[in-house]
Amino acid sequence: MAIISEHRRSYIKHRMKKRLNLSIYRIALLLLFLIIPSIATAESGRSLVGKGNTAYGEGQYDQALDYYDQAVEKLPDSPHVQYDRGNAYYKKGEYEEALKAYEQAILKGKDPQLLSKSKLNMGNTVFKDAEKVQEADPETALQSFQTSIGHFRAAMELDPLLTEAAKNIEVTKRRMQLVRKELQKKQEQQKASEKEKQEMKEDLQEMINQQQQLANKSKESSEQGESDQGEMEEQAAKQQDLQEKSKEMAHQMDGSQHSSDELEDAKEAIDQSIEKQEQASDDLRNQKPGEASEKQQQSAEKLQEALDKLEGKDQEDQESDQEQGDEQEQQDGKESQQEKDDQNSGQKKNAKAKAGEHKENDGQKSDESQVQAANQTAADLLNEEKMNKIERQKMNAGSYEAVDKDW
Repeated sequence: MAIISEHRRSYIKHRMKKRLNLSIYRIALLLLFLIIPSIATAESGRSLVGKGNTAYGEGQYDQALDYYDQAVEKLPDSPHVQYDRGNAYYKKGEYEEALKAYEQAILKGKDPQLLSKSKLNMGNTVFKDAEKVQEADPETALQSFQTSIGHFRAAMELDPLLTEAAKNIEVTKRRMQLVRKELQKKQEQQKASEKEKQEMKEDLQEMINQQQQLANKSKESSEQGESDQGEMEEQAAKQQDLQEKSKEMAHQMDGSQHSSDELEDAKEAIDQSIEKQEQASDDLRNQKPGEASEKQQQSAEKLQEALDKLEGKDQEDQESDQEQGDEQEQQDGKESQQEKDDQNSGQKKNAKAKAGEHKENDGQKSDESQVQAANQTAADLLNEEKMNKIERQKMNAGSYEAVDKDW
């Protein structure tokens, strides 16, 4: 019986050991199935990065980005993939996207060396972006250069041995000095241009006034019907002097160092004015003040057009000003007519009021006359009654005369 029990115990131990080994095998197999996909994914991500690096080295930046983007799907938390993406975008000149990729590398990374390189490349990216707008917008470029210096300094704080960042700081500072000089030069040129333009506008306004006065003088001479030869020669000489001033103005605009579309358009208008001035001078010498006046008026309009061009007014602005002037004249005419109507209405009211006063006075006088007449009639009747009474008393009385009691 004891022998059988020992045998059975040995059998049971063997069976349990066999079952335990089978369980361990199953667990190991299960773990293997769980681990293998992760290993395969990691290897696939690294493989994609490797392919991207190869394309990057060959200058195939679009292809490199395609591999890096696929690698991000496999390794979404990898800062190195983001760093590589930033480098590819930088090479393509897509600086905004490069900055985004470097920022992701900094957010996901912990390695000081990778962080410092990301900051360094952010500084380089902002520097390149500033160079793109340096000519068109130097003030914005200066701000971007200053931002890039901040990135370089941050890179040095993370890695003091990163000498490239220190060099880039000096290069950026020198570039900022050049930009400031160019900006100052442009500002001085702008001031000089504005001063020159302002002087031109003042001269043009004076020429417009002179031309208008000459036109009015010629019109006056034409309306009078008398044209003295000496007077016409004098007006022609004045017109010639103004023509010379116009030519000088056109020459000044043509030789200006601050050329612009406004100056070119203004010069074109002045050239047309000069042509009308020359015709007006000929008309004055030929004793034709009426025709000269028309030419002079046209010349004044062209000078005004040149002034409008210098002030930056286009054709629509000029038409708007003309419409406003016409509307103002119409409004003034309406107000003048209204004032006349009000004045006439006031005069009529005053006349009616005076007539009413006369009528009222006449009525008052009539009433007073009636009252006076009534009072006079009553007095006459009383006096007549008194006289009759006295006569009766005399006839009836003896030795005495009655005293008249007036009550």
